[in-house]
Amino acid sequence: MNKSDLKKARAKILIQDAMLPDLSFATRMACAFEAVYLHVVDRNKGLLPRQACEPMPDEGILMDGLERRDCSSGDKQLGANLLRWYVHQWELPPPPCSVEEAISWARRIVESD
Repeated sequence: MNKSDLKKARAKILIQDAMLPDLSFATRMACAFEAVYLHVVDRNKGLLPRQACEPMPDEGILMDGLERRDCSSGDKQLGANLLRWYVHQWELPPPPCSVEEAISWARRIVESD
């Protein structure tokens, strides 16, 4: 299995984790977001700036990756909202969507390849 296949498998495992009802709401939301962010970074590695490998996700990188995948404006908006929630989740902001919506968003983007 090559490196790209391993990264796609990791994204799919994160989506599976997001679907586990025994995990906390925050963990499930984070898993769905991380699946997409890591997938977008992996798919656009040569086209993204070096900070894509930084531990804190970057909105510009996410939006650029979603744009390159021709995602709908709704998916881009949900991605931006999930990113803001992800970065500030420890401040307990209200989530931008339900866990099911986050999982559906992640599956549309990761599994469309």
